[in-house]
Amino acid sequence: PQQNGMAGLWSVAPRISVYLLSFLMVGIYWINHHELIRRTEVVDYNILWSNLIFLFMLSLIPYSVDYLDEKLFDSFSTVLYGVVMVLCGTAFFFLRRSVMRRQSQAGALRHADEAELWKHTASLCIYLVAIAVAFYRPWLSLAINALVTLVWIVPGAIVKTCKEDAG
Repeated sequence: PQQNGMAGLWSVAPRISVYLLSFLMVGIYWINHHELIRRTEVVDYNILWSNLIFLFMLSLIPYSVDYLDEKLFDSFSTVLYGVVMVLCGTAFFFLRRSVMRRQSQAGALRHADEAELWKHTASLCIYLVAIAVAFYRPWLSLAINALVTLVWIVPGAIVKTCKEDAG
């Protein structure tokens, strides 16, 4: 920031907010990726390629955040950020499907894996809505993107609380 003190910090608040949103999404992906791969006993080329493509898509996030900031959160840069989020979500969806296909072949497919597919579908739909909104209201689009974190954090917190109460 060009200014010192709170005024300087406040001037970069939008960038920090988008950075935090992106960090939360990468963190959520990392936790889910870890759990997904941990349960994978056998890996085939579909899983390897899906994993590589997913990691590449995640690597695009910092560039889209920088571009968003550089272009002052205009419509195009917000759409681009949304497209990167869709690409990440789609890549993780295909990674999960590849793992599930392999687990199914091995007879190790869990109901929880199938049940979680609704989160992927909901996330992709929310991202698509955010992209459409970005053409008219970029800030609202970013807020809609933030809803995806709730799709992944809140149900997990509810499940964890229920398991603790039962145990």
